[in-house]
Amino acid sequence: MAISYSGFGAQITDSLEAALTALRQGQQPNNRPFDSGSIGIRPVGVSGNFSTGNFSIAADDDPKQLLPYRFFATTQLDSPCKALQDELFSANQDYISAIHEGVSKSLIAKLKAIVDRLRKEVATCLATNGIQAGGFGGQILVFRSKDLLRTGDGKFDSGLLISVLVLTSNDLNFLSSIGINLPAAVSFQEIVQLAQSSAPSNITIKSASAQSGLLRIDFSHSSPGAVAICVGIG
Repeated sequence: MAISYSGFGAQITDSLEAALTALRQGQQPNNRPFDSGSIGIRPVGVSGNFSTGNFSIAADDDPKQLLPYRFFATTQLDSPCKALQDELFSANQDYISAIHEGVSKSLIAKLKAIVDRLRKEVATCLATNGIQAGGFGGQILVFRSKDLLRTGDGKFDSGLLISVLVLTSNDLNFLSSIGINLPAAVSFQEIVQLAQSSAPSNITIKSASAQSGLLRIDFSHSSPGAVAICVGIG
C-alpha cells in the first residue's frame, strides 16, 4: 500500500489579525506560495520539491514493519521587512543610476533623501522585530506531521494546506490585546547588548542571529590579527 500527500504551501503575508479575519470569513489570507523548498516522507527517505506552492509525494508502505511515517516540509521564509527592503534596493538603484547618468544635483539630492528615509525605516523594522539585517537565511522546517504508525493500510491526504506566518511585534501586541500573552520576544539587538555587558573588555560582540536552529554569536578579540568567531549555542 502507498502513503501519499499532496496540497499547497504558502507564507501568509497579512498581519495575524487580518489573517484570522479572513479565515473566519471562509477566505484564504493573502499569501506568497513557496517557490522553493523540499518535502519528504520519513523514514523511507522519499523526497520532492514545491512547484509554485504545490506539492505531491508518495511512498510505499511496508505492511511487515511498524514504522513512524511522517511528512515534513522545509522552505525559506521571507522577512516581514522584505517589502521595505525591496523598496530600498530599488530606490538605491535609481540613486546610483542617476549619479552615473549625470542628472541634476537637485534630483540626485531628492533620490538620496528617499534612500536615507527608507534605510532608516528598514533599520527600525528589523530592530523592532528582532531580525538580523541579513534577513532569514537557509531552509527551515515549517511543517511536520504527527507520526503515523502504519501497517500496510496506506494513507492518502489530498488538498493539504500548509500556511505559515512569521509573527511580528505587532502580531504579539494584537494577541496581547485579546488576552493571549506569549513569552516576550527578545530581539537579536538585545542579545548583543546582554552579551556585551558580561563579556571581557577585550571582546567585542558584533552580532547575533539564528542559524540552523541555533543562536549564532559573532565576536572579535582585540589581539592583533584576531578574526571574528561564530559560536552556536543550542
